[in-house]
Amino acid sequence: AVFRRLTLSADVVIEGFRPGVMDKLGLGYETLAALNPRLVFCSISGYGQDGPYAQRAGHDINYVGYAGVFPLAGLLARLAPPPRGADLLSGGVPCYGVYATADGRHMAVGALERKFWERLCDTLGRPDLKPFHLDFGAKGEQAKRELAAVFASKTQAEWSAIFDPVDCCVTPVLHIGEALDNAQLRARGMVVEVDGLPQLAPPWKLGDFEFAIERAAPAPGQHSEEILREAGYDADAIDKLRGRGII
Repeated sequence: AVFRRLTLSADVVIEGFRPGVMDKLGLGYETLAALNPRLVFCSISGYGQDGPYAQRAGHDINYVGYAGVFPLAGLLARLAPPPRGADLLSGGVPCYGVYATADGRHMAVGALERKFWERLCDTLGRPDLKPFHLDFGAKGEQAKRELAAVFASKTQAEWSAIFDPVDCCVTPVLHIGEALDNAQLRARGMVVEVDGLPQLAPPWKLGDFEFAIERAAPAPGQHSEEILREAGYDADAIDKLRGRGII
């Protein structure tokens, strides 16, 4: 009731639950818009509001892995202290990091919440690792070595199949080509092709608006004459500009 009253004077509601949670709480868009028709309702979730991954949990490390840009992300994160592998989000604890698989690929582990960490340990058959969830130092390093040995026992494809139905933020690290063909990106319309070249669509989606690329990017100078005519240049002036190498 308090939230609904606050909505009456709000311009925007921003929520970050998994899709459907606001409706379960009785605070979905249809309900709030009935109270305040001018309301802008912004939903932010890890994998978007629809598609096969919509209800999955995740953290930054999982999204970066799926996006195929992990090497770039790692490079950008070394630009400032602390050093790589030393803090919570760069591999300093067992529950959040990247682990190599038997085929030289990697899995991204983002099990920051204890419930996710415990599901991870159970799935790996290593419930003994549960106490080392957020441990730094010697205990954390030992737990990471234990996890590394387990992940090194199977291929990325095998681990992906194992963790696919498990809600614990463990996902494959993809190459860019694999990312462009990923089921979630395809389902969300994130990859479009123009003149045979794949391009990324905007990551945000708007109600009652379907994004589309209506024409390819122009070639250099393709619209020069059209633009100059709109600016008041006649054909003779345009020819002179072209003859002087200005266009």
